[in-house]
Amino acid sequence: MNILKEAIKRVEKEVNKLSIEEIIKIDMYKFKNELMEYHIKEIQKEFKKLNK
Repeated sequence: MNILKEAIKRVEKEVNKLSIEEIIKIDMYKFKNELMEYHIKEIQKEFKKLNK
């Protein structure tokens, strides 16, 4: 599994859950970058658990 591709999928799912009001209030670029960083870390943790 490609970590970056999986992180992108997860970010897209979370962004799609946002309401119009939430989207208007946030800086979407910053939000997506922060989500991407979070999901990359989570996926790396998942890989570490699988490789033990």
